[in-house]
Amino acid sequence: MYIGKKKHSNSGNYRRLLSLIPLSIGILTILFAFPNSSQAEPTSFPATGIYNGFIGQLNILECDNNNTTAVNGTLDVFAQSGAIIYRSPFLMEGNGSAHIILNHVTDIDDNYGTYRVTLNSAPDLSERVSCRTLYYKSAPSGSEKEFEFAFAIPVQNSDQGQTSGIFNSFDPAGQSNSTFNWLSIVNTSTQPFNARIEVYDEDGNQSKVMRVNSLASRGRTDIALGHDIGQARGLFKIIPDSSSSTYQAFVTRYGVHNSAGRFTFAFPIKSIEASCKGGRVHASTMGSTFTQNWLEIANADTSRQRVTVNIRDRFGNLLQSIPLIILAGAQEHIYLNDIIDPAGTGNVGSIEIGCTNPEAKILSQSIYYGAHSPFNIAWAYGVQSLKDEVAQDSEQLSLPLNTFLGMSNWIKLADEEGRASLLDFALYDSQGDLRAFGEENLASKGTIDFDVHSKVSANTIGSAIISARANTKISGHVLRILPEHDGKIGSIVYIPGSIQGKNILYKGGSFTGDAQSLAPYRNALNDQEIEHFFTRVAFGSSLS
Repeated sequence: MYIGKKKHSNSGNYRRLLSLIPLSIGILTILFAFPNSSQAEPTSFPATGIYNGFIGQLNILECDNNNTTAVNGTLDVFAQSGAIIYRSPFLMEGNGSAHIILNHVTDIDDNYGTYRVTLNSAPDLSERVSCRTLYYKSAPSGSEKEFEFAFAIPVQNSDQGQTSGIFNSFDPAGQSNSTFNWLSIVNTSTQPFNARIEVYDEDGNQSKVMRVNSLASRGRTDIALGHDIGQARGLFKIIPDSSSSTYQAFVTRYGVHNSAGRFTFAFPIKSIEASCKGGRVHASTMGSTFTQNWLEIANADTSRQRVTVNIRDRFGNLLQSIPLIILAGAQEHIYLNDIIDPAGTGNVGSIEIGCTNPEAKILSQSIYYGAHSPFNIAWAYGVQSLKDEVAQDSEQLSLPLNTFLGMSNWIKLADEEGRASLLDFALYDSQGDLRAFGEENLASKGTIDFDVHSKVSANTIGSAIISARANTKISGHVLRILPEHDGKIGSIVYIPGSIQGKNILYKGGSFTGDAQSLAPYRNALNDQEIEHFFTRVAFGSSLS
């Protein structure tokens, strides 16, 4: 995505962020730290990520290693032409993390392209590694917040076949500023990419047909959706000419500030295989009367579909069931605040979509727009229903943590099985040390939100491992909240959980202990608690 021609330097407000990250030549050990399928799959490596150096954006590659042993990797950065412009090895300790500032290792200003992460360790270790690109756009000096926006795009498996997505260029503040929607398509195959792009308005009428012709390997093209005609919303379909072509695509929504060249928010929405088999999406009013939470539902099928929208509270109780008939290519929007939080006191819940036709191609996503006063949107993010990010049958979810820059980190989980369960979580820092662990109760069809920033110290990076016990099915994500200078919410970074191979929680790392080491106190301790107890307490000459 290219907006404007003015070049921005990585200075000013970036200095505080960059000064936290020591770099070394060759090996970067950072102390700062898509195939379509109905079955969840870890990311397959080598894997392709995406960077964008336009409008002065800082790009940071984050990788987490949830293996108990160190993993060596190689980073290759490619220009838009496909030429390699940087290569270097990097290291992740067992249960550790690595962050690499792409702007520092090579010149990506006013350019976009791709990078490849290759793992040089044993292949079976790749199932427990996850990566993503973090984007930060510095705010001008004197602004109420340090960054105009921040968002993340996971490094995931490439897609094949048709994918779809929703665009929306309406101004969430109800003003005259159209929200920029840029559809980005990246060719991850070795052959030129050719595809048909179909665009539909919100009533399902086909409004435009476009072509992507001979997009070079590792090439990228950006297409304006909605804002090129004003304020509009609709659906797009990407239909490759060849079913064997691989690609990644996403729409990034950029909220435009009244001041020229300024932004209030930005967040990506991944183009996916539409399905009625996705996971639940969360709802929340964020404890603010000025937060808008909208459910966007679109029908990417070729015929009308009957769906039922079930909206539940945090305990899994059904608040409202809404039957809908959605025409082919059309969409519906539901204002969730009035359902989950009619008193406006702050509440959370979740939504699941049921289809009369289980093979229906349905898209659903929960979009949040936050403000500190009327007509003044300060932040936004979107959560999609993604069928490939549901952990089941003792699989685990990995969620990245970062408490630098005063960020709070909230983990949000949902039950997908209809069965109450007890979940285990473990928090590791970038060196692989176990910083905290515990349990959370998840109600049948319920949701939970719990913070992890209070369980680790400030200026910590690492990862959280959520372990679903047998016969459970969960989905989840983490929210990183960057504060404004006065402590209000400045930006929210949504990062979906990544599926990890089945394993035993607490298998690695060293536990540092804290005041909550054995809390909550229970009749039975798990293996890690027993080990911690025995190594920290003196029993004399005998344990009998």
